[in-house]
Amino acid sequence: MKLTDFGIVFACVFLCVCLVWGINIVQLNTISQTNRKYNQAIDNAVTDGLHMFVELDSGENLQFNVEESKEQFFRTLGINLNVGLEVDRLEEYVPVLCYLLPEGFYIYHNNYSLDKDGNMVRTYERSDLYNYYMVDQYYEYCFTLSDEIWIRDKKTMEIYQGKPEEIAKYCNVDFLGNANEFDNMKNSVVVENVIDKLTYYANEYNLYGENIGAKYEFYVPQISDATWVRTIKNPGIIAFVQGLPYSGNLGCFNKVAFGGARLYKKG
Repeated sequence: MKLTDFGIVFACVFLCVCLVWGINIVQLNTISQTNRKYNQAIDNAVTDGLHMFVELDSGENLQFNVEESKEQFFRTLGINLNVGLEVDRLEEYVPVLCYLLPEGFYIYHNNYSLDKDGNMVRTYERSDLYNYYMVDQYYEYCFTLSDEIWIRDKKTMEIYQGKPEEIAKYCNVDFLGNANEFDNMKNSVVVENVIDKLTYYANEYNLYGENIGAKYEFYVPQISDATWVRTIKNPGIIAFVQGLPYSGNLGCFNKVAFGGARLYKKG
């Protein structure tokens, strides 16, 4: 083979590599720009949702507007993603929207059922209120995000409610007498309860996906305990946004957005 032939082969290979490299650069730029757009849209939606979530009534009592907050979340998300008020197009990309309240938490989720004609119908439903609950051999416990706790003696069925140092006089529970141990136990119970329910609804969502042949699988991301503890200190929102598509079949965008509620007084 002549030297000129080697030059032609090298030039062809070089051009092919440059072409592939150029395509990859364009795709990465597209993903990067879309990531910024999606991140900003979700963060704005959580922020606006939080404004509607907590209301300070008469300067003392907290009122929680969960339904109004959820509607505002999707309203802002739709506007930022240029789908307007077509919420139905967004709900399936938010398989879990969790609201943390002082005494428990709600989870919005997609529910699928058959109507009278046998057609699959999807509704976006709110769960019952889940407590931050724990049980051992002698007692049942309901924690709150504050230092209030509710305990029922399984033998006598007596119920005690108040601060741990007050209840410690009546219940033989070690962690009630130590502020750090109580805080650690509370955080552990809250995180365990929230993750347990998030996982449950993730599995429910995936079961539906298997039935219709969906390729995307919802999962609960691995999040450090420290991050969870910081998240659950105050009432707030946890939004799982998964499966938002990139253009050109470049994959999907996933995000877990946390937001701690700020006190907000209407008017």
